[in-house]
Amino acid sequence: MLLIGFLLACAQDSGAPDPETARAALVPADGFEAACVAWEPDVVDPIALAFDEKGRLWVVEMPGYPNGGLAESPPRAPGRVKILDDFRDGRYRKVTVFVSGLDFPTSVLPYRRGAIVAAAPDLLYFEDTDGDGRADRRRVLYTGFGRKNIQALVNGLLWGIDNWVHGLGAGNGGEILCPERPDRPPVSLGGRAFRFRPDEPGRFEAESGLGGQYGLAEDDTGRRFTCANPAHLKEIVLPDRYLARAPYVSAPPAVVDIPEHGAAARLYRLSPFETWRVERTRRRAGSADASRFAKTELVPGGYVTSASGLTVYRGDLFPEPYRGNVFVCDPANNVVHRDVLVPEGVRHRARRAEEEKEREFLASRDIWFRPVFLASGPDGALYVADFAREVIETPLSLPDDLKASLNLESRGAGRIWRVAPRGAAAGSVPRLDAASDEELARTLAHPNAWRRLTAQRLLVQDRRRGAVPAVRALLAARDPLARLHALWTLDGLGALEAPDVERALQDPAPRVREHAVRLAEGRLAHAAPLAP
Repeated sequence: MLLIGFLLACAQDSGAPDPETARAALVPADGFEAACVAWEPDVVDPIALAFDEKGRLWVVEMPGYPNGGLAESPPRAPGRVKILDDFRDGRYRKVTVFVSGLDFPTSVLPYRRGAIVAAAPDLLYFEDTDGDGRADRRRVLYTGFGRKNIQALVNGLLWGIDNWVHGLGAGNGGEILCPERPDRPPVSLGGRAFRFRPDEPGRFEAESGLGGQYGLAEDDTGRRFTCANPAHLKEIVLPDRYLARAPYVSAPPAVVDIPEHGAAARLYRLSPFETWRVERTRRRAGSADASRFAKTELVPGGYVTSASGLTVYRGDLFPEPYRGNVFVCDPANNVVHRDVLVPEGVRHRARRAEEEKEREFLASRDIWFRPVFLASGPDGALYVADFAREVIETPLSLPDDLKASLNLESRGAGRIWRVAPRGAAAGSVPRLDAASDEELARTLAHPNAWRRLTAQRLLVQDRRRGAVPAVRALLAARDPLARLHALWTLDGLGALEAPDVERALQDPAPRVREHAVRLAEGRLAHAAPLAP
């Protein structure tokens, strides 16, 4: 009881409602429920999440936001990466500060004995050599990422099915250098996305993703999606490496908006409009230059203005119609929005689900609910990072008098929510770090994508060639996703052979054939000539 009282007092000191009051204000979709699994002081200002092979939850905290809207000056409060562990009785019981003193951390990716962290101007690898959960070694993998605008920092790190780490350059761009390979020329990012091989210093490439701001997601077959503040869902349809082969060809856009309800789409918030938003809107509408504002900026809310932290749901806990759907946060409207992806030629069309035509998947009546990032967990639930701020707005967009009247840095609160079908309690989380080669190979066929990708990462990063026979056997699996992961795992282990690719080129699943073509590219120069 003393602990609960202390936690509630901390929430009240920050001005945020206590976790139970906040939970009561949440309205999830029919058949779902939300539970708070971590809150202040255990987590404060969380902006990104990731799960590791031990089932631990990694949390990026960025209390330095908004820093006047700029990231060029030192943060007013340093950022941290924490590890949450020992999940019992509906909450995480153990909290370890993995690394602190970061300027503006935005993303974390568990890797080997630590994690890769995006904290502009750097991509950093922090290692825990003694297993105490705290980083004791630091390497700068890449540097040069821009940091002019605090809302457009490097972010979105994810391990792709192709065994590259992908990330989003956002709008600040940069000239990216590898300190460990000073002989390599800088890569001009220009706001695009990027990919790199963490175990091959200097192997860094820019790739399509221009227009993405905060959030990068991948579906089961490696199609990637992003978002920007006023555009909640974009698909990356043309890889930059192919466009670069024909620089004089006029190609269609590589990144396209795909919602059929349009960019700056209608949202169904339940929270009241903040007084300052109403006043700012009144001033905009009555100003001499009102015509320069979009129609959605001449109302105090109810339209996408802060899309961020999207994910493609790839778990195995939600009902089948939810699988492969995109979920995206809009913290300004206190909602998590859901779109259904419908194939349309080489791209997708995104539309509202029938049961959510005039409601959101998750909404709150409380303006302190500020969802900014989403992640599918090992248990198949959807986890939400709630920034829990009274105001979430760049100071650069506020009149001086309104700015002076607001607490733009109401630090002290933060929540992690677990959203799941009603009654679906959190089950045991697999310890893939203790799995054998054969067990990891079998996990490549698991219905939960987190487990498939984590098993693939472990096999590849640790060069576990003892798993090759079991992985190759999956090329005959019934599930095309198992065959797909088997192909890329063999490739990452340096064990993919020409007969494997030839077989995949004849696969009945079109997405497997698509990836087989990609895997064949690097082998064409060494292929034997075709028989006459």
